[in-house]
Amino acid sequence: MTKFLASVLLATGTVLSGAASAAVTVYTVEFSATDFFVGNGYAGGVPVDPVSGSFTFTIDPERIVVGEIGDVTVNYLNIPVSFPVGLQFSLYSDDGPVLWIGGSSPADSDDERARGNDPAGMAFVGLFDDFRLGIANPWTSPALHVASDDGGRPDLQGFLYSIVGPFNYFSTRNVELTMTATPLAAAVPEPATWLTMLAGFGLVGAGLRGRRRAAIPA
Repeated sequence: MTKFLASVLLATGTVLSGAASAAVTVYTVEFSATDFFVGNGYAGGVPVDPVSGSFTFTIDPERIVVGEIGDVTVNYLNIPVSFPVGLQFSLYSDDGPVLWIGGSSPADSDDERARGNDPAGMAFVGLFDDFRLGIANPWTSPALHVASDDGGRPDLQGFLYSIVGPFNYFSTRNVELTMTATPLAAAVPEPATWLTMLAGFGLVGAGLRGRRRAAIPA
């Protein structure tokens, strides 16, 4: 009986520990980018320089799904965006995992990803108001992600944006980037977790009552 009670208590404690160890965190990203290169032979000059912005999002970095697009709150951004701003996580990089922030356009589809428009799926669409910011190793040492296959070309840099008009884009590696994390309080256990906990306590109580009855002399 003692071993049984110990196992029940251990299982219940494991559930409680799992409920309390959720790593849900609020992240705030701030950046400022300047010294842009004009891509695709565009002759109109750089419309906005510097570009700066701030974003906030809430995720559990231990449970983030590769390729899934999440929501981002735009605190400020001094360029227009044609689509809702989202985030996406990718593991397909030579310099570690990458968190992408940018416009979540209709081009963010399986078909577009299959055609290789972007390794992370957060497709950059130069025909619209759009941008893309890649943060390498976001949970450990956040830094600007720069494509490893650009061959040194100045038109494929770390941060890109575009303005409505003929296909054009403006890119740079000169980006100041900060990312701060604020852990949230442990989440309240879900109903299924509560049921497991109550069942465990019930078994403990039943076991104690059985031991008490066995100890009463006949």
